[in-house]
Amino acid sequence: MTTVWYGRTASGEGAAAQLRLQRHDCARLVAHRQPYTACYFDIGVGYRPGRPARRLDPHTVAAIGLPYAGGMAQLLHDAANPGRPFDRVVCFDLARVSRRAQVVSDVIDHLVAAQMDLLVPPVADLLTVEGTAAQRFAATFALMVLQADHAHRAGHRSAQPIAGEDRQ
Repeated sequence: MTTVWYGRTASGEGAAAQLRLQRHDCARLVAHRQPYTACYFDIGVGYRPGRPARRLDPHTVAAIGLPYAGGMAQLLHDAANPGRPFDRVVCFDLARVSRRAQVVSDVIDHLVAAQMDLLVPPVADLLTVEGTAAQRFAATFALMVLQADHAHRAGHRSAQPIAGEDRQ
């Protein structure tokens, strides 16, 4: 499996260091510390559905020191391409995708449609995503659909019943 990395941080003096830290910390989620096929990241305002993709200026990218393939909008565009050179996206936490549950759900829906996996730390991170309880539930459900889709494509079976549990 080939992997791309996505990060997002606020603008400011610490942005470069924050993005490099996110990228480094994601390495533990990738087996054998496999290198990333590409790096996608946003600084400041991240992805919003319906908003045109924006690219960072070359001076900002050079200061960060990471290879730059685009932001989340570009990642979703590339993921929809059947000939893409990657199978999954790794992200430090879901709040880096967006702090808005509705946006997280939208991104996950795009990734499921592209048969793409999203690797993030535990789902408990959804508690930091802003939105109503219903929006957080929708984002959690979307992540569960993504995980179930991955398991189905990978040929994994559902968990075995616990001893004494009666499943029909």
